Amino acid sequence: MNTYTKKIIFAAVLAAVGSVLYFFYFSPNNTAPTEDPKTAVLAFYNNYQNCVKDPPREAKEKVSEYCQSHTGVSTVDLEKNIAAAGIAKLGADPIVCAQNLPESILMGDVKAVDERSSIVTVKESFGDQSLDVRAYVKKTADGWFVDNVVCPAPDPASDPEIIKNWAIYTNDEKGVSFKYPASAGSNFPPEIRTMPTGIEVSFRSIGTEFTFMIQPIRPGIPKYFKGSIFQESDEVGSVRWDISLSMDPPFVAYQTTKNGTRYTFVFTNRTEKDAVQESILKSVNFLAAAKASQKETVMVSIGEKKTASDVSIAPRELLEDSRCPANVQCIQAGTVRMKALMISGLGTALQEFALGKMITTEAEEVTLIEVLPAAVAGVKIEPSAYQFVFTVKKR
Repeated sequence: MNTYTKKIIFAAVLAAVGSVLYFFYFSPNNTAPTEDPKTAVLAFYNNYQNCVKDPPREAKEKVSEYCQSHTGVSTVDLEKNIAAAGIAKLGADPIVCAQNLPESILMGDVKAVDERSSIVTVKESFGDQSLDVRAYVKKTADGWFVDNVVCPAPDPASDPEIIKNWAIYTNDEKGVSFKYPASAGSNFPPEIRTMPTGIEVSFRSIGTEFTFMIQPIRPGIPKYFKGSIFQESDEVGSVRWDISLSMDPPFVAYQTTKNGTRYTFVFTNRTEKDAVQESILKSVNFLAAAKASQKETVMVSIGEKKTASDVSIAPRELLEDSRCPANVQCIQAGTVRMKALMISGLGTALQEFALGKMITTEAEEVTLIEVLPAAVAGVKIEPSAYQFVFTVKKR
């Protein structure tokens, strides 16, 4: 065997070994040792930085996205979860939460959410500056894998000037305003959803994701959020809030009531109170009653008559209940139609109501906003068991 042939064989062996090592470190199916959350997160960050520093040709112009999914210790949902936070659109690397890679990384505290999920604090060093990033990890049959990375929000407690640059959300109709961490003209404007039970507004900026809900108070409304009891109560600014801290799923919820309306903040991917939440709550301002929409809510069954805002409603007949059952996936949501007597200063009229549809008279607006109980597949609801929730607003 001549020298040239030996060199070819040696090069082929090196290439084969390199391919195996690359597959081991960057294949999304790699099940490298991840026997605990810290090991998984440390491997994830080491592999990610190695990939970013020397990206393969396949990465092309999407180096970060490619390296996120080729660390070998990430879930299939990681890239989707990272993209939803929008950090990359603001010019920062979504894994290290900065424009440059850190000089060093240390694993900090581990907070167990349950037996199969934990939160690991990643301490990044940039010379004389440091950054604490939270990595969310999940356990599978093959070990622990990184499912999400949450960057820290700028701390208003350390720099009060930060709040001056926050944007302001105002809802004149519902009588509330507050400041939130985003600059005016942000790439991530609030997403507003109007539903029969109220309004939900979603906000997203670096390190902070939350939903603000405005709902009319109705009879029998439970004092909990998504099954989590409000464990404590605290006064922030001039408002008293009921507070719920949840680990699974992780969120912190604040709830208060004013003028017959329930206001709720839900901060996702959080398990404890922080300065950003406190600053948002301190900025809440309930507008003058003249600006707020004066609605009253009433729940009434067939055969009953109840009054709200000087309008009496007496359900007479159920015409249709085509709602999609809670345990079934449907193409359409369906509706409820019913007839009710509406008695006011203008007289008495038999009206047909449809779920979520407003009926307008010369003096008021009446809307069937909810029907209880919820539809369940295979369960028949007797007409006498229906409860109809209406809002009545003076024009």
